Amino acid sequence: MRVLLSFVLVLSSGLALPNQLGERDNAKRDADHSPSSNFTIYASHYSGNVHTLQFEPGLGRVYATQVLQSCGKKPSWLTIDRESKTLYCLDESGDPATGEPGHLYEYAIRRNGTLEERAKVETAPGPVHATLYGKEKKFIAIASFRKPIVQTFALPLKNLGKPMQSLQLDDSDKSEPYAVYLDPIRQSFIFVLDKGTDTIYIYAIDNDGYLKDWPCDKRKANRDYSVPRLGIRRAAFIVSGQDEALLYWLSDITNYLGRYNVKFPTDNGGTSDACPSLIPIDGPWINLRNSTENSHPLDNESYFPELKSIDNRDFYLTKCNPRRFTDSIFEYCVPNTHDSCGYKGDSDQDLVPTIYRKPIPTYGHCPRSFDLSPNGLFMAIGNRISSNVIIVPRDPKSHGSLGDLIAEIPVSVEGSPRQRNGLSSVIWGIEAKALRVNQ
Repeated sequence: MRVLLSFVLVLSSGLALPNQLGERDNAKRDADHSPSSNFTIYASHYSGNVHTLQFEPGLGRVYATQVLQSCGKKPSWLTIDRESKTLYCLDESGDPATGEPGHLYEYAIRRNGTLEERAKVETAPGPVHATLYGKEKKFIAIASFRKPIVQTFALPLKNLGKPMQSLQLDDSDKSEPYAVYLDPIRQSFIFVLDKGTDTIYIYAIDNDGYLKDWPCDKRKANRDYSVPRLGIRRAAFIVSGQDEALLYWLSDITNYLGRYNVKFPTDNGGTSDACPSLIPIDGPWINLRNSTENSHPLDNESYFPELKSIDNRDFYLTKCNPRRFTDSIFEYCVPNTHDSCGYKGDSDQDLVPTIYRKPIPTYGHCPRSFDLSPNGLFMAIGNRISSNVIIVPRDPKSHGSLGDLIAEIPVSVEGSPRQRNGLSSVIWGIEAKALRVNQ
């Protein structure tokens, strides 16, 4: 089995980074010529509200259309099914000691993009992350960090409905499930990140939407990379082949960005139901403290709240410094057979570089959440402490490069450093004209 070499490259100015001002103009021009140019954006706030925003790219403005007092005491995470026009919100409140639960809320998206609460159910205390899965996205899996449980629910929700499953993770005293992801190749496995034990669990999905009672595999990331503690909190997939993907993980303690090679077995030319394998990639991982971000040095209080990928090529991560107003989002690009990311180095097939491009400011304090628009031309960033949503352009033709500020809007009250308050999550809704046509 070949060994993949991992290293980070800084894209030099000689490779012609796109002009940010021109990038912004191009993004706005593309949106103006789109038949569906206006978008809805949803933002949750730890004060107990879900906000509906309207973004008009052609005018470069964003404004509020609804403030819904809903999603319990501590709304923490938003998930959307655009096909069924449904939004889901996690309320991360709850206490195992008192028996107080968390909650999952379901909202119908109206014709004008505003929300109508449709159902809510109790969850394990402290739900913080969710993913939709199954045919027509008829199921949702939830990670709850205050109790070492992964739960699944059938959709649509029914008021006071019970979970399909509540799967207990192995090391219950230390476990802290913090994220769940659907595999991007087969869409038949759920990956669970346990921040407390640095374990990645892989659960197979049955045809009826249930997860297998026991994980088909689990890997201790700290052991694989010979580190006492990592605190893996987020991950992102980059599909690298028909049966292969890169799984990037983000450490909450060391601020390392590491990688696994994920391989799905094949059986006589057909797809096998066997568990995918996680293979640690040799070579130096990305030390976010002292590698390519030297122009933006970190101190001991900085951490990286979010990591996401798009187009099997670009991924982005955010940096939060709770004490300073100096936060950024960083761009990375992974070359593939269709796009070199501007990299002109060795074309050896065993070489899989991760190219660091540049940071851009988030125009706020502590970017906890970000999301890409359905057309890929814009990014919305939610800053937790400053509690504002900002929108910047993204140019897919220039390796996903982000541009200058287009619009911003304050959302409710500001948060505090090192507290779970302020703006918690942001997600794009549906193009406004599309809503009027389809309903």
